[in-house]
Amino acid sequence: MTERRAAERHLDAVTLAGLGARERALLVHVAGCVACRRRLSADERDQLAPWTNPEADAAIRRLLRELESETGLDDKMAAIQRERREAVERVRELLACPDSWGLAATEPRYGSIEVAWQVLEAARDEEPLLALRLVDLAWDIAVALAARDPEALLYRQLLVEVRCERAHRLLNTADHAAAARELRRAARQLAPDLGYGRALYCRALARLRREQRRWEEALALGERAAVLLDDYGSTLEAGQAQVEQGWTMIEAGDSDEALPLLEAAMPLVEGVQPWTVSGRLGLAVAMWERGDPEGAAKLLVMADLVIAAVMEPGMRLHLRRRKRPWAATCSARNRSSSTQTSPRSP
Repeated sequence: MTERRAAERHLDAVTLAGLGARERALLVHVAGCVACRRRLSADERDQLAPWTNPEADAAIRRLLRELESETGLDDKMAAIQRERREAVERVRELLACPDSWGLAATEPRYGSIEVAWQVLEAARDEEPLLALRLVDLAWDIAVALAARDPEALLYRQLLVEVRCERAHRLLNTADHAAAARELRRAARQLAPDLGYGRALYCRALARLRREQRRWEEALALGERAAVLLDDYGSTLEAGQAQVEQGWTMIEAGDSDEALPLLEAAMPLVEGVQPWTVSGRLGLAVAMWERGDPEGAAKLLVMADLVIAAVMEPGMRLHLRRRKRPWAATCSARNRSSSTQTSPRSP
């Protein structure tokens, strides 16, 4: 019954065929013209003279209502974009005045979820101690927002996001115990309707288990994170989770499974330098493990070129550290292969 009612709300070929050529042309124009859709307000719609064909009249009025709702959605998207731009400016203000961070969460101008998200983004580019201070600021904003509306899904999810981000920053300092405590606190805030929050939690916990070399748990959590981010996250986040899962497989000794996963992830992280490098390094290692040292060496050269273009010094150092042991291994393997295949002197 529900499907039939939904279908009845839409125009069909018979209804359209009942319209004249001019009416059909006008209908096509309205469908493609934002300015006309904005002018078709509810009041104007109600003043339309009824058509002689009742079905055509009902269809036209349904279409106008749907177009009007689309216009409302455009307005909402424009408001979100405006709030995002304002949040960027406010976070720049905060970064320029670290002494103001303690009270920033109490100021209405900073009390927005967009500001909290931008603060978390800024923390990812800072040194560990400063990053943790920024995460604390995002937490203060998140707590204030949740107190304002405890049932709001995005505010509840933000609390999980901040705790997971703090866990990542603690892992950057190798403080596994503190990261584990933070993730236990995050787990208490999870709920079935927080799909994105559950994805971030699984991803952070997978990283902790990977660094603890608890491979079975790390692989299961990484796979779950990738699935959830594919459903609830962005394309980039899904690709990042796949790259991380590929490296977990490599370090756990399963390069055969890692290779197709990393190949599938590369288009998803294309253009994001650190993740492109990490993915290519993973592919190089997986190819070397499968007995293709020449292909691995080519990928290492490509990775070198991208590493040199990474602007952030700390990220360059991290990528070079990740590359160094595998590059040395591949180089030794190539030299060994060359020695074995070269003709002996007479």
